[in-house]
Amino acid sequence: MLSSYRRRKLAGQAIVIFVLSIMALTGLLVIAVDGGMIYLDKRRLQNAADAGALAGGDAAESLPLQTYNAAHQAALNEIYHNLFPGTAVPTVPVGAGATYTTTALSGTYQFVLTANVANLAQDTYLAVVNHAYTFIAAQALGFSASTCTLGATT
Repeated sequence: MLSSYRRRKLAGQAIVIFVLSIMALTGLLVIAVDGGMIYLDKRRLQNAADAGALAGGDAAESLPLQTYNAAHQAALNEIYHNLFPGTAVPTVPVGAGATYTTTALSGTYQFVLTANVANLAQDTYLAVVNHAYTFIAAQALGFSASTCTLGATT
């Protein structure tokens, strides 16, 4: 049997253990929810960047030099079809240069499309997709947002 002094000394430990376990469970929830959503978002962005780079590179092969809008439009079409199915694709301006940058969904997505068709040895097309991701569960721990940037080159 415990003495009254020892009982008083050990009386608050259950609350400390409970608080620490709640914090650990919150951390696991953050990893499961936000980590899973970021992983899926990364896969979607990489697929869109790959499809955009392939379409842009394919269209750039048949273009006359210094005409980039058709290649950028083909890349943007594929990116939009992968990320936002059924959404209208914006039109790339006729005078678009070798690098074209545009945004979608109030600036949370940014697309940077770069064609290098002046290289005699090998033409390249680069599609970079940026997404500003807002955390859901991690906001409870003080984290608000992160940016995921993925690119593909053909």
